[in-house]
Amino acid sequence: MKRLILVFVCLAMIFASCDKNGKKGGNAEGSVAYQRDLTEEEIQNGILTPEVLWKFGRLGDMQVSPDGKTVLYTVTYYSVETNGSNTQIYSIPVEGGEATRLTNDESISCFNPRWTKDGNIAYLSTEGDAVQVWTMTADGKDNKKISNLAFDVNSFKISPAGDKIMLIADVKMDETPAEIYPDLPNTNCIIATDLMYRHWNDWHDYKYSHIFVADFNDNITTAADIMEGEKFDSPLS
Repeated sequence: MKRLILVFVCLAMIFASCDKNGKKGGNAEGSVAYQRDLTEEEIQNGILTPEVLWKFGRLGDMQVSPDGKTVLYTVTYYSVETNGSNTQIYSIPVEGGEATRLTNDESISCFNPRWTKDGNIAYLSTEGDAVQVWTMTADGKDNKKISNLAFDVNSFKISPAGDKIMLIADVKMDETPAEIYPDLPNTNCIIATDLMYRHWNDWHDYKYSHIFVADFNDNITTAADIMEGEKFDSPLS
């Protein structure tokens, strides 16, 4: 057990060291919202407490480059104080070596990285008024927004030929209690007549996850909902 705890502590230190290409904690206001470094006392104590666990970076969304030489991945850190999270994109050689942080603004989250046919990277960013698709070069430069859709994009995937993009987005199809009873504007309740009205800690939000398809280019302004009118989620929760 002690050996396992030490492994966890080492992993936390590795994740912290991966951040040297960007800001060290902090957010847009400069406060330390995403604390990553273990204190000397926590290291010497060698105990995996909830406070130590919260400092661990969560790895996710690994994507191998078309030439098989580089892996993209995301690391998410959480803030106990704000109950928020921040996700950034990294890359590392398949054979091992030093990780490179590709996105650096901790006032926004960058996630869902995907390799494009020309060896660049497409990803989602919370920068601006809506979550949209952005692109950058493999070294994290020349970032630009390529989609201007009327909805937040939850995730996406590029077709093997590189000419189409599949987008996942929520579509509001049900009325809220306040919309059903406009004479009761302060209504605060859930009207449930079918499953799934709740999944884990989330209530049904009157929206359904739909699949959209569009041409993949530098100016994505429209996308076709291939599930139009369907009151079910794809993918399922």
